[in-house]
Amino acid sequence: MTVEEKISHIREAAMEEARARGNEIIDQHQKALESVFKTHKQEAVMQADTRIKTETASARQQLNTVTSKGQLKLRTHFEVVAGKGQLETFRLQ
Repeated sequence: MTVEEKISHIREAAMEEARARGNEIIDQHQKALESVFKTHKQEAVMQADTRIKTETASARQQLNTVTSKGQLKLRTHFEVVAGKGQLETFRLQ
């Protein structure tokens, strides 16, 4: 084997080793990114679920508040009407 053939052989071996190491680094990086993405996705889903639960509870509370105010208004109105003798019997259910 000539010196040039030896150099060529060493160069090819070094390039193969470098490619293998580069591919290994890329694979490790890809796995790390996939793990970070999976964690991020899980956190985003949990935050969305929490937001939905919070908004649902808030909407229910607002609905209950409006309903209570409406019922109070009706009671007050009928008490006034009943006080004037215009209503003999009234029962809220």
